[in-house]
Amino acid sequence: MSDQRPEAGMGFLEAVQETSQQLSGRVQGDDLLRQIVTSAAKVTETPHGYVCLREPDGDEMVLRVGIGAYEGLVGLRIRKGEGLAGRVWDTAAPFAVADYSRWPDRMPIKDTPPMRAVLGVPLLAGGLVSGVIGVACTEPGREFSEQDAATIEQFAELAAIALETSRRYAASVRSETRYRTLVEMIPALVYSEDFKVGGSHMYANRYVETMFGYSQEEAAVPNSWKAQLHPDDRERVLAEEARCEQTGEPFRMEYRSFTRDGRVVWVRDECVLLRDEDGTPLFWQGVLFDVTESKLAEQRIKEALERERQAAQRLRALDDMKNTFLDAVSHELRTPLAAVIGIALTLERAGEELPAADSADLVARLVANARKLDRLLTDLLDLDRLSRGIVAPKRRPCDVAA
Repeated sequence: MSDQRPEAGMGFLEAVQETSQQLSGRVQGDDLLRQIVTSAAKVTETPHGYVCLREPDGDEMVLRVGIGAYEGLVGLRIRKGEGLAGRVWDTAAPFAVADYSRWPDRMPIKDTPPMRAVLGVPLLAGGLVSGVIGVACTEPGREFSEQDAATIEQFAELAAIALETSRRYAASVRSETRYRTLVEMIPALVYSEDFKVGGSHMYANRYVETMFGYSQEEAAVPNSWKAQLHPDDRERVLAEEARCEQTGEPFRMEYRSFTRDGRVVWVRDECVLLRDEDGTPLFWQGVLFDVTESKLAEQRIKEALERERQAAQRLRALDDMKNTFLDAVSHELRTPLAAVIGIALTLERAGEELPAADSADLVARLVANARKLDRLLTDLLDLDRLSRGIVAPKRRPCDVAA
């Protein structure tokens, strides 16, 4: 074993600090692994190092990052038990070889300098090997000490933490991307507004351009949605918002807003005020639906119903007029008709027994009532022709008071 280096602990602390800075700066993936293995090699005073990671299916490891002699081996695939990294994977324990060039289980790799001392340490995640970090040196006689092994184990823990952090960050980015893509695809205006007295920044998806003609940046201006409210709806909308802030009930309203080009659109606004565990309001989150077409259809239905109601009233009035007319006509027809029938029956029964003067009088009265019936029937027929447009009325002035 070579001499222990007291500066190794300090180097590890510096590496931890650098890695933490890399994580806070959102450096992810292979760049972060390169930072870690470079620090590990620096602490162990060698320019050669690598990081292998298991494939998702678990059948092979891939050399993802290499420095020094391993730089040209990036992409090398290693099976469990194969070479030193495969041995570490198989045993889930650190493993060192004093002279790798003479080790019988070494991997036959061409175009690389002969490796002497080689050290590999597993990366553990949940008790399972997720990869291997290793360092090597090419100078004869050099060996890695127990302190080197302990230091590399610390770097392995740091790499495992970094990989898990990177994995979670990538998962959160994917989740956010998936959610944002879904939100952007919804044919409605999805929004989120921080709760702040006096108004605050608001996020709105791209549908705000379709619905109102404003860009997402313009929609983000504090209180911009309030400036778009129709003056006839403004007071009741703001009153309902204040009520929901106090009660915690969901906000649900239909109201009118103006678009960029001055059009009026009806919207259905449904949102909730989210709060923290202490009940402090955090932000409004909701969705706006364009209900202009349904409102217009509703208005058309109301207008159609009103027209139908008015038509029904007219029909009832006409029906009343018809009944009044029929009553009057019936009376007018029955009077002469009764006279005609009565005279005819008298003439039929009396026959030649009636004096000539009486007979002549009855005949004259019969003719007069018959003519009256004829005029009434003619008037009824003329009314029918007028209603069907067969004849046109002849208008002339007359004195209605006469």
